[in-house]
Amino acid sequence: MGGVPVKHHSKGKVGRRRSHHALKKIKLAVCVKCGGPVLPHRACLQCGNYGPLEAKTAEIKPKKTTRKKKEEVVLEAKQEEVKEEGEVVAESKEEEKKSE
Repeated sequence: MGGVPVKHHSKGKVGRRRSHHALKKIKLAVCVKCGGPVLPHRACLQCGNYGPLEAKTAEIKPKKTTRKKKEEVVLEAKQEEVKEEGEVVAESKEEEKKSE
């Protein structure tokens, strides 16, 4: 039976409830080193500088690979191992023939 409000909400009541829904402006600071825009308490995206501290190297995370790509990489590694083992076996057979 729910879904219908029992009492009417006045414009003031609705306005007071919605008063916190407004978007707030982003406060940007200026980087000390390069002069670019920086969010407060964060390192600069362009130079990696954090306030008066020295610049740090930005670490770029590698892209995540899909499962198929991972399987392909594993298969390639196994094929390389098999080739290397085949070469080692062939070399050992050649040495045995030379020693005879």
